[in-house]
Amino acid sequence: MTALLEANRISKSFRGLRALSEVSLRVDEDEIVGLVGPNGAGKTTAFNLMSGVTPPTEGDIHIAGQRINGMSPHRIVRLGLARTFQATTVFHDTTVVENVRRGLLGALGIRFFSTLFNTASYREQTRASTRRAYDVLERVGLSGHAHASAATLAYGHQRLLGIAIALAADPKILLLDEPAAGLNPAEAQMMGEMIVRLHKELKISVLLVEHNMRMVMGICDRLFVLQHGQLIAQGTPQQIRNDPRVISAYLGSDDDEAA
Repeated sequence: MTALLEANRISKSFRGLRALSEVSLRVDEDEIVGLVGPNGAGKTTAFNLMSGVTPPTEGDIHIAGQRINGMSPHRIVRLGLARTFQATTVFHDTTVVENVRRGLLGALGIRFFSTLFNTASYREQTRASTRRAYDVLERVGLSGHAHASAATLAYGHQRLLGIAIALAADPKILLLDEPAAGLNPAEAQMMGEMIVRLHKELKISVLLVEHNMRMVMGICDRLFVLQHGQLIAQGTPQQIRNDPRVISAYLGSDDDEAA
């Protein structure tokens, strides 16, 4: 299998506090991989390192074999990695389709000069981004809300909009940070089904941070488990389900959600 995303012994310290310690993981082509653990385990820190929000203190990160340490987020997007965030991050003052278009142009680092002088290049990028926006809204089930104000969307639809914004960049690998957070069980099930469908239809790999263990166990090919910034287990859902360290630290019982 070809590694699309590979982190080798990455660590991150904040003012002497080690939030992530020598964590290694990889996501191959045609995979859905879960990164799980309780709050404070280091999952979002790992996402921030892999998406260029902040550089690792130690270790290396590669996308399709290219080292990305120190790259800006929009350069990383161009290499094929896009992500969502825990919080809904939408532009409430504009329409749903404009949210996706703005998100794409921002991720690709469109220069201020081009927008200011309305260059031919910018106009073509605008047309292409608008076409792409309508396409991804159709895929996530929001095409009927394309011209609605983003501020009027229900919470679950705002979660979908965040995914649409990430998909607009046409990624090879998608990092989803708690996509089911705040959703009821029925909505969470539909979210999981949509992630699998997008994975198959668009042929993208997914790295998923999520507390809803029913969804994680149901859709992931492999899992990595963090505790206090350290990787304590990895394997298939069945292997993780039966790992004594995971049972003791996170699952505890057969509850649907980890603590």
